[in-house]
Amino acid sequence: STAIPVKFELQFAKLKTFFQNVSSVTDYTLGLRGSADFPIKLGSMPTKVSVPLSMEKKLPAFIPDVSLENVDFSAPSLLDGADAALSAAFDLRIENQAAADFLVNGLNYSMDLGGSSFLQGKSLQTSRDGNASVVRVDSSLPILGAGRAFLSLFKSGGSNYRIRGDSDVAFPGSDLEKTDFQFDKSGKLSW
Repeated sequence: STAIPVKFELQFAKLKTFFQNVSSVTDYTLGLRGSADFPIKLGSMPTKVSVPLSMEKKLPAFIPDVSLENVDFSAPSLLDGADAALSAAFDLRIENQAAADFLVNGLNYSMDLGGSSFLQGKSLQTSRDGNASVVRVDSSLPILGAGRAFLSLFKSGGSNYRIRGDSDVAFPGSDLEKTDFQFDKSGKLSW
């Protein structure tokens, strides 16, 4: 026996077109049928042997929508002097538009604000809210060296944002136990 790895990328958003109401779909059945040809180098044997392949797996119906919510900024304390830091916290909400159960484990992210790098890091604090996972991200930014940029952001009352990252997503009870979920979301923040 031998194991033959087969790598493919599946865009769940394209699978969505097969169903009228994807919100009730928990999984997709993916089948692979064909054959594998193996060369044979024995005088009395054929030059190749064709082995039929057939497999079927259930993959979770996962059509994610990522949103940024509950953004909070806290001004630094002037008593902290050189250690003064701006606190920034937000919820990254990952909602499944389909019906598969999922859990977010670990998160790496970077956030740009007004076209400049603003935050980056990881967060492991995740909670469930219906068919969504909410990841709370708490960060602090040293004020020294970034004062002008922050002042400009606060004076304008808002800014464009872009948040990118990846997370391990687990699917309990599915043939696909976990996968790497990448996201890239842009929008406008106001405060």
